[in-house]
Amino acid sequence: SELQILAREKDMALALRARSRLYRTASGEVIDERVSQAQTEYRKYQDWAADEARPLRLAVDSALGDLSRAIVSAQLGSGPRSP
Repeated sequence: SELQILAREKDMALALRARSRLYRTASGEVIDERVSQAQTEYRKYQDWAADEARPLRLAVDSALGDLSRAIVSAQLGSGPRSP
């Protein structure tokens, strides 16, 4: 997992990245490995910090949801596996 702060002039965004691995339980063999990522929008620091950082917390929650869906979609989309 990786969390990165992306700075751009007077605003910032957060980028989240995660590596997922699919294992064959019988042998412990790695069947598939992928990297998924999600990012918040860029906003000014004072906008992120408003209302006790509520906009930032909501954006992080949303990005984590997007990242989770990306991980599951990547694994589901990789097709059937041989036994």
